[in-house]
Amino acid sequence: MNANRNKNLILLLLISCLLAIASCSTEEQAEMIEISLDKSTLTLVLGNTETLIATSNSNQIEWISSNTDVVTVSNGVVTAVGLGDAIVNAKVGNSRAFCEISVIETPVNVSSVTITEAEVIMTVGNIKKLAAVVEPENATYKNVRWSSSNPQIVFVDDYTGEITAKALGEATITVRTVDGGKTASAVVKVWPALNLNRPHNNTPLVLNPIDGNEVTSFSWFPFEGTTIYVLKLSLSEDFSTPIYEKEVNGSSFDVPSSVLNELIYKIPGETVNVYWTVEPKDPIQVVGEIRTLSVKPDRNEYLKLLPATAVNLTATKGIGEYQYSIVSGSGTSSINTTPLTASLDPKSFMASIMTKNSTLQQALSLSLIKADGTVVGSITSPAANTTSSWIETTINTKSLLEGSSWGAPGDYLRLNFSGSGQLEVNAIHIRPMNYQEIKDSYVPQILQFVSKSAHVTLETIAPNHYKLRSSGTDPNATTNKLLTQLPEGACILEFEYKSTSQMGNNLQIYFASPGLGLAEGRSIKFGTVPAAIQWTTYRADITRAIAEFSWGGVDSYFRMDIGERADYEIEIRNMKIVFKD
Repeated sequence: MNANRNKNLILLLLISCLLAIASCSTEEQAEMIEISLDKSTLTLVLGNTETLIATSNSNQIEWISSNTDVVTVSNGVVTAVGLGDAIVNAKVGNSRAFCEISVIETPVNVSSVTITEAEVIMTVGNIKKLAAVVEPENATYKNVRWSSSNPQIVFVDDYTGEITAKALGEATITVRTVDGGKTASAVVKVWPALNLNRPHNNTPLVLNPIDGNEVTSFSWFPFEGTTIYVLKLSLSEDFSTPIYEKEVNGSSFDVPSSVLNELIYKIPGETVNVYWTVEPKDPIQVVGEIRTLSVKPDRNEYLKLLPATAVNLTATKGIGEYQYSIVSGSGTSSINTTPLTASLDPKSFMASIMTKNSTLQQALSLSLIKADGTVVGSITSPAANTTSSWIETTINTKSLLEGSSWGAPGDYLRLNFSGSGQLEVNAIHIRPMNYQEIKDSYVPQILQFVSKSAHVTLETIAPNHYKLRSSGTDPNATTNKLLTQLPEGACILEFEYKSTSQMGNNLQIYFASPGLGLAEGRSIKFGTVPAAIQWTTYRADITRAIAEFSWGGVDSYFRMDIGERADYEIEIRNMKIVFKD
């Protein structure tokens, strides 16, 4: 029955829409006036009436029933005259509002009503809509009316349940069902606001935790009679488990970037949403704002020094969280860092230390030590920075890290000094190589031809030096496989060549990635290879092959096709993949 009723309502609604469209076509010049009804659906018992309230800026409202055998309507008063479904239209010019109406024979009485929130706390000027739940769900008359015990404190709309906080104080909001007079109440408390000043909402922050002077300044407008506040930072708006909590005497506080970074740098994502609020320490009735920061943390794990581990030196804490002044005595001296708290990124090889004001007689060295005290190895750094400005000193530890198990939580570093002197250090960590460091340390693999087609002869003149002679229309040779992954930026195929004639139909390379063999769809035709009597360098950009064919991983290789004619000869040596710039 319900399914048939829904179908009937849909059909009636379509008819009403068609009527509206037809009306619009004949009244194109009429002024469009907004109109709405207080109900979009209504259930009536046969013989009963209900009044629909229209909201419009015109008094010329035309009321229309889609089925007068079910309901009639006059000035908004709907009368149920027959069982079934109908749609009542309230029309002003080209504008319409609809109410779907079902007429039944036996009513379902209301048994109870509740308000979804028993207590609401607001500030002056705020607006909120309360919701009432009428039971049972299929009650015939679910209409309710709202009232306030003190409209001067909290005003409520009789029909919608929308409340407006007018003044400080407290009011009881009551909802009453039209059917049966069932009631429920909620207490609304209007408290003064504790307003936040800065950082403003959605403020973007980029943290630099190694700058001892960098802070994020939080401030708020003081609340009368209160001097002690609690500043809270959280990863959720409910502040059930704040990540930072600080009692403040006053209306502002500076959180060092190093402290804020420590709280969030392990959270994934380019940026982290951090919510902040302030609460009075004393239990007074006040509502605090909540604001959001979009924070970009520094993902490096900076290691502090442990002065208790110092041997023949003194380490004094500097202004920043990771800054220290070191004075070493004559002979050998050393100091350990705090241990790693998370596993090292497998791409991390560069031990980085910010230094300044060095008078060391010799450069420091760095030892990698497992949690159990096992020394993986040591490596010496370049000369420490003698200027008064912080400059990064880096040590490439790739030779120590490759093949070792160093980098687990609990592993640490030891700074070793030979001879007396002093220096200041900051931001000790191990990070991935940057682009320039990768480029500088990259040693390309020399590729060799290992097989050929029947239409070419392949002669090895010297190591990595080959002569190819074509004897048919499909001369080609295939290389060995890459032993290591190409680094990002290595995308140029480069070789030296000599040839007394131009290669016919240009050069074509077929790329084979791990799991994907050679195929026409994974090939690229490059430009002409001109004749060259002297050794000449040829360079071809294979970025497309790397991006589209997933080429460049371990076991990748390629086939070089040297035209489509016989009697062509070319010498090639030192084939490799190099950086683009």
